[in-house]
Amino acid sequence: MTNRQSWIKRSDWQQEISALEDPSLMEAIFECLCNSVKQTDSKTAKSTTQYLEHLLGVIQGHLGCQGIGIFRRNSRWEAVIKLGGRSLGQPDSDWLDQVQQKDSCGFVSDVPATGWGQIASPVHASIDTFDWEMLIVSGRSIREDSLATVAMLAQFLEPIWQLLAHSCAMKTEAAKMTELCGHFTSLLHTKNLDQLLELLAEQSTSLLDCERATIFIRDSRLKQLIGRPAIGIEGGSLIIAEKAGIAGEVIQTGKAIIIEDVKTDPRFENQIDQQTGFQTRNILCVPLLDEAETIVGAFECLNKTAGNFTDRNKSTLELLARHAAISILQTQADQELQNRQHELQSEKSAQSQLVGESAAIKAIRSHVNNLCSNDLPVLITGEAGTGKETVARALHYQGTRSEKPFVVIDCTQWSETPESEMLSRFLEELERADTGTMFLDDIDSLAFEYQQLILTLLEQGVIAATEHSKAIVINTRVIAATQSRLTDQILEGNFQEELYLRLNAISINMPPLRDRVDDVEPLVNHFLEEYRKQAKRKSLTCSTEAMTRLLGYSWPGNVRELKNMMERIAFAAHGDEITFEDIALLCGLETDSSGNHNTEGLTEATLDFQQRYIRRAIAKARGNMTAAARLLGLHRSNLYRKMRQLKMAEAKQEQEED
Repeated sequence: MTNRQSWIKRSDWQQEISALEDPSLMEAIFECLCNSVKQTDSKTAKSTTQYLEHLLGVIQGHLGCQGIGIFRRNSRWEAVIKLGGRSLGQPDSDWLDQVQQKDSCGFVSDVPATGWGQIASPVHASIDTFDWEMLIVSGRSIREDSLATVAMLAQFLEPIWQLLAHSCAMKTEAAKMTELCGHFTSLLHTKNLDQLLELLAEQSTSLLDCERATIFIRDSRLKQLIGRPAIGIEGGSLIIAEKAGIAGEVIQTGKAIIIEDVKTDPRFENQIDQQTGFQTRNILCVPLLDEAETIVGAFECLNKTAGNFTDRNKSTLELLARHAAISILQTQADQELQNRQHELQSEKSAQSQLVGESAAIKAIRSHVNNLCSNDLPVLITGEAGTGKETVARALHYQGTRSEKPFVVIDCTQWSETPESEMLSRFLEELERADTGTMFLDDIDSLAFEYQQLILTLLEQGVIAATEHSKAIVINTRVIAATQSRLTDQILEGNFQEELYLRLNAISINMPPLRDRVDDVEPLVNHFLEEYRKQAKRKSLTCSTEAMTRLLGYSWPGNVRELKNMMERIAFAAHGDEITFEDIALLCGLETDSSGNHNTEGLTEATLDFQQRYIRRAIAKARGNMTAAARLLGLHRSNLYRKMRQLKMAEAKQEQEED
């Protein structure tokens, strides 16, 4: 190049500027740069390019140059930002290469096509992975004495440029974090753990610009880590040992790990890559900590889209992991609660099972199936213990209100004249049944004042303590039960006829157990199985002889008596097969040959059976009294005491042994 050239080292600009007689231009440019630094965190610039265009435009005005721009070296020098159009022309590539090699600020005169002067200076800033940039100014007023000014500009632009790049990156990250925070509400309301983990993985890959993310949850009981989502793994879950892999190390140490190249890190195990076909390049993994700083898992991100994971990425993922741990634990707790609620619902539904094979119970089951889908009031009649509450529960748990409250109100508790406190408590009971079912047991015992409340509820759907108190709207189904004839109670003035007519729109009568013998055996087997599980016994059956005796019993206490009897037997019977001796010893039940209940000589018969029962245990233990006592569930001394009470000769052995 024949044009005149001048050079100045970038570090010498301060000496050159101090020699200037008129510093006003530099003061103006300094002020411009200071304002630019203040504006780097403003929201006016949407991108790095827009911000630099604005800044270079201001500088162009101060320098009075026709063209200014930033050039980048790819296969050749190309303009990144160019103000002034053709004023810059196409700078000579050889000259720019020379400026870059010298790492100095260079001036060239009489640039072709314009004839103006031109100054170029390297800008050492790394943005968007480009490490070399060049600031170029061109114009008729650009001369050698502008070298120091341009060198100063280039050197000050470097930190401003870096600050701008950092600011834009932070804004982008902040925008992502803002978007993520907007999802935290949905995270906290996500009740399904798999959906929550999918959402967390999706958000983290977007936030950190990576390819995949997996959340590992610690199962301390099985000493395993369960990772989800696991793309390419059958079932969508990855199960590894508690101390395995990068996630295992993070959980053991509680410290985050960044691996820039898995090929050079011996901690990386590639079995999962081999299984899925995925190729891991780099890893960021942080611990999941709950509010008590307990490590509950690990959050792992794979393959940063550009470059490697940074400390800022680590801080971001640690913040996300905090929220993730809270959401995960809350979702797990919600799921456990839901599972428990389903179990309780199943248990309650089992309690409403109408067991039996008699024609009467089959007709009642059919009646319940027809009534459970509506909200009509039902009156259930029958003796005590026949299963009236079981019918009420069946109507509730097989109907549309099954997940709502089933409130039992024992009307005998409210039979006295109500005081203000008692009335308030009764109203609270009614309110508890809102949206569900209210079962009024022994409604014939309900005081007159409370009967009026129930009548108002049935007629108007509201309850009010007095005429002047505020009415409360209650949406509940009313089911009532009684042992007595309500018509007799009406004649005696103890029950409101209007309420009876309301309740008796549909009625179900539960016959006594003595009138439905076909139900005894199914009920015995049903309750034995229920209490066998509670007693943790492997098996428990009823012998033919014992069942025959049970079928011949008159059951004055109805189903309730049978249920209580099976509970005692399940917990106290000696063997896995219930014998008549078990029934006699534990329940005092005896029948004569005709099958009728025999009360004459019951005490003597019971004593005889107890003696036989104990002797059978002694024989089974081959005379070992300690072993026999253990078989009977007694202490050895208590066994001897019982034998003395029964006047058994074997009791004398105790004195002889002692």
